[in-house]
Amino acid sequence: MLSNSRSPLDSFLGEITWARHSGDPTRELVALRDYAARAVELTGRTNSPLLDTLARVHWERGDKMKAIEVQREALAAPALDVNSAVLDEMWRAFTKYETQEPPSARAPTEALQ
Repeated sequence: MLSNSRSPLDSFLGEITWARHSGDPTRELVALRDYAARAVELTGRTNSPLLDTLARVHWERGDKMKAIEVQREALAAPALDVNSAVLDEMWRAFTKYETQEPPSARAPTEALQ
């Protein structure tokens, strides 16, 4: 298992997760979810920025409950490499997930195949 400090692998996995995110409404959210989930798995679910990324993907896919669950996990993970600005951003995302509706109109289980 990798440590929570930001290794080159962590950076790469975070970058590749959003590499396919073009801002286009038809972005490939299933692929993003798969990349983010794999990054989280490879880091033993201990890397708060990667968990935050996975929560965001769930949010964008319209799965509010899963986004909240994973964001809670991100906030509870050891934040050895997270500065206060990043932590504040993660808390803002959590509040947003709890108080707003996700932008995606897709059903959370759509395109899981």
